[in-house]
Amino acid sequence: MSKPIESASAQPERGLLMPLFVVDDVDRAHHFYSALLGFRESTPGPVLGHAGRMTILEHEQSPVCFATAEGAAVGQRHILCAAVPDVSAQRESLERRVALLTDGAHADEIRIGPVQDVSWGRYFEVESPLGPPVRFFELVTAAAGSR
Repeated sequence: MSKPIESASAQPERGLLMPLFVVDDVDRAHHFYSALLGFRESTPGPVLGHAGRMTILEHEQSPVCFATAEGAAVGQRHILCAAVPDVSAQRESLERRVALLTDGAHADEIRIGPVQDVSWGRYFEVESPLGPPVRFFELVTAAAGSR
């Protein structure tokens, strides 16, 4: 049974970097990695994502997220997710750094998407030809309210 994120304890630590894998069946992935491989729950079982389901599990202190394509809002691809305290400030900072560091050269190869407000929080993605997309995100919990 999916449930929304309800407590601030589910808020990831700043600086967390986590792979997100798109799967067809979140419940089966959750069962396999938790019951069979011993990963522990970081979220209270599969939860509602953007429009689908997702689960975050941990091995030692390394998290991994499994989500349906709809729950991840990524389509059929894998991404890296990075927790930040303020998505808007992170996006502005990245835009400035890209402009400074590239000095205009190859800047068109780096795409910084708009900030998206979704049921679980806020995020934006950075895409480049150098690797998988990176999603910078912040969670909005029921206890914290929405922005």
